[in-house]
This record gives sequence, structure tokens and C-alpha cells, in this order.
Amino acid sequence: MVNAFALNRARAGLVLVYLLAAAHPARAFDEPSVNLGASSFFDGTAALKNGEADPGFYFNQYGQWYTAHRFNDAQGHAIPGTPRLEVATSLTQLIYLMDKPHVLGGRFGFDALIPVVGLDARPGDGFLNASPNVLGDLTAGLAYQSDLIMYGSTTNPLFMHRIDLDVIVPTGHYDRNYALNPGANFLSFNPYWAGTLFLGSKVVSSWRLHYLWNDVNNQPYIAQYGPNARVQAGQAVHLNFDLAYDLYDHRLYAGMNSYYFKQLNESQINGISAAGTEERVFGIGPGAAFRISEKANLLLNVYFETAVENRPSGTRLNAVFAYHF
Repeated sequence: MVNAFALNRARAGLVLVYLLAAAHPARAFDEPSVNLGASSFFDGTAALKNGEADPGFYFNQYGQWYTAHRFNDAQGHAIPGTPRLEVATSLTQLIYLMDKPHVLGGRFGFDALIPVVGLDARPGDGFLNASPNVLGDLTAGLAYQSDLIMYGSTTNPLFMHRIDLDVIVPTGHYDRNYALNPGANFLSFNPYWAGTLFLGSKVVSSWRLHYLWNDVNNQPYIAQYGPNARVQAGQAVHLNFDLAYDLYDHRLYAGMNSYYFKQLNESQINGISAAGTEERVFGIGPGAAFRISEKANLLLNVYFETAVENRPSGTRLNAVFAYHF
């Protein structure tokens, strides 16, 4: 739910991010916007107090930029027409980690995240257009954050993890006359398990594994589906994974970050499976985490996408500022 890094061997907590969703808030195909690479280093950890997850309020501000110069079809080939998409996103998140009860070595928490999205689509041969509206869908969830598990002694951190039950609620702007919208117009259930494993004193690995289930969109893009269609995007899994190395005194980490999204079954149109609609993408690139103070942290990531099917293929930049009150 809330991220930390460095831990300064077990006592100093650094807050980095409680990241839920929306690394790519625009939709050119059926799947909603989800967390692709927004969470990375130290994702399973929390700000600590005497080795326990520190309760209280957390504020996270995200800035993201995504650019794509091609859209791929079901075989991974570029769709003709040289479309181009640019997305600028600001996401504001507030988290509360409860003081009590302290259950099985952890605490419960709540969160809410709202994105504001700017879309710029250059249609090429004309199949792509974007809504001028900016308000994205609310993501909210209930989480359980573990305390720090130690090994050998009370100064050697080993592992922290979190289970989060997130729901993406269709509160954002949506207009079926546009292929791309800041809102999805349907409910999604997007729970995840995040963990951080300390591999000695210098190397740290984190992951976040999501499952995605989508409800029916009763008003899909009219130019593609017509006025009376009902579309349900297929179920999916997506994973964020990273490996970081301590460059300086638990204050500066650098490493590799990646994400993978795979749609598990075909989307359905009016209850009938549509062949060749599964989406897939893999992104990988460098990143860094900075401890500004005991309460404030900064996270930077870059991703280059490959192995893309039925999605835009591009580059993603991510910056996060996190503060624990």
C-alpha cells in the first residue's frame, strides 16, 4: 500500500508510494487503464516505526507521460496509417493506514486515487480520436500491509508484503463518440499482491501481481461497435517487477524496472467471444529512487514497450513524489 526504501537497516522508514492504477489512462481497445509500471522499487514495503508499518495519512502525487507512434494488431504488426498518441497524466492519491487493530503482524488501510488526463491523438488514416475531457476513473481499495520480517537479528530486513482489493469505479468522463477516453464506462475489480525482498544489504527486489476482471460496457465506441452493442473486455493478469541496487547510504537506489500485461481470454461482443482481441505488452527500462527526507521520497522510471499485441506500442515516463504525514 505504501512504499518505502532503504529502511536504514530496519528502523528508518522511507515512504514511497501506495500505487494503485493508471499508468496509461487512455484506451484505444477494450481493456481499462491499469497500473503498468507506476509501482516499482520497494512496492511491498511501508514506512516503519520500530519495525511496524507506520499508521497515518500518506499523500502521493504522480506525473506520467506516455507516447506511442504505432498501434499493433493481434499478430503484433503495426496498424497502417501512422497514428500517434500522447497522454499526460496527473494522479493524486490519499492513503490512510489504521493504527488499530494490529492483526497478524500488520495493519489495514484505505485509499483513493483520482487521475486527470490530457489526450492528444493524431489519427493517421482516421480511426483514432480522443476526448477533450480530462477526469479519469476513481480507484479505491481496502488493503492489508504487513510489518517488516527480519532475519538473523533485528537489524537485517528480509521481506514485507501487501494484499490490496482495488476497484476501478466508472466516475470519469466518457463519450462513446471517441475511441479514447479518460474514463472506461465500466466497473473493474483489480486486486493485487505486492512484495519486497531484501537480498542482502545492497540489493532489493519488488513485484506487484494483479488480477483484472471487467464488467460490461453498455456504450462502447460507436464507430467501431455500432449503437446497440455490449462489450466486455477479457480477464487479464499484469505484473510489475524490479531489481534495485543501493548506490549511496540507503538514500539513492538505481536499477531495472519492468511490467507485463496479458489478457487471458477474448473480449465479448453481445455475449459472443471475439477472436483475436487479447491484449499483451511488455515494458522494461531503468529507474531510480531517492530519499529526500525521512518523510519524503521521489521515484523516477522509464519504460520501452515491446511484444505488443492489440495495443499502442510506445515509451512511458513516470515520476512520483510521496509524503508521509
